[in-house]
Amino acid sequence: MTTRHSDSVRIVLFDEADPERFLVVDESDDLGNYKLPGGKFEDGESADEAAGRELKEEIGLTAEDVALQAVSVLVNQHDPTSKRHIYKGRVAAGKVIPTSEVANRVWVTRETVPESENRGHIIAALGQVSELPEPESFAPES
Repeated sequence: MTTRHSDSVRIVLFDEADPERFLVVDESDDLGNYKLPGGKFEDGESADEAAGRELKEEIGLTAEDVALQAVSVLVNQHDPTSKRHIYKGRVAAGKVIPTSEVANRVWVTRETVPESENRGHIIAALGQVSELPEPESFAPES
């Protein structure tokens, strides 16, 4: 699949001890605008590569550390020509490692997602992963 530079990945990362909780981050360069871990593709990256890189940059873990699975692809509401690739994973809350890209990491539930311009995106991505059974694996759109 050809990806555009404006395509992005977002990861719904659930807490192993409490599957109702998932991680949102407040990036250092965009304080107060909580979002799911992730970001834009770099040139030539696949969705899986972008998800793995963003995990490492934002929470200090690898795709293998969190049993990362591709779930779905959403059309970006701000740019209908770009796609948002949704992934999910699980990790023990104590394993998340501080990195310089993220100022705050907060474990939330659907009801406690912080108010920010990305709240709707977070809820939409959560809807994609929480209504699905636990599969052995998902393949990204090809």
